[in-house]
Amino acid sequence: MPGGLRDVFIDELADTSALTMGSISLLTSPAVVDLIQTAVDIGARCKGRVDLRALMPHARTVVNRIDARAAKLREQLVPRVKAAIADRRCQGSTDMWTDDQQKRHFIAITLSFTNEQGTASETYDLDVAQFPSSRIEYPKWRAAILNTP
Repeated sequence: MPGGLRDVFIDELADTSALTMGSISLLTSPAVVDLIQTAVDIGARCKGRVDLRALMPHARTVVNRIDARAAKLREQLVPRVKAAIADRRCQGSTDMWTDDQQKRHFIAITLSFTNEQGTASETYDLDVAQFPSSRIEYPKWRAAILNTP
């Protein structure tokens, strides 16, 4: 890399973090590095400078794409999760917390399961949702997981 260009990039990261109050660990995370690498690779394929402002989609476009990809993953995952539950090859856990400022309660449901050979396979956060303060019984959660669309 030509001298000084890395320093230009580091300065941009520092400025971005300072201006947006963004986390340095987020900006330098593997996910963001991969995202930047994708943009660089697109620029290389275009054989020239690519204006990232033109490449960057609107936030709503990204949200719509996330929703579509999540629906596709859910469609593929639900039968596998149901089979793992039926075969008792899974373990679930929950984490509950309260937003102290707004007094809202949240719960996350995580499911880890093994493949048919009994080898540790995958872990998925199935749901993170706000829930009412009233007590929620186990059979209702089990039914909600098994009846996921």
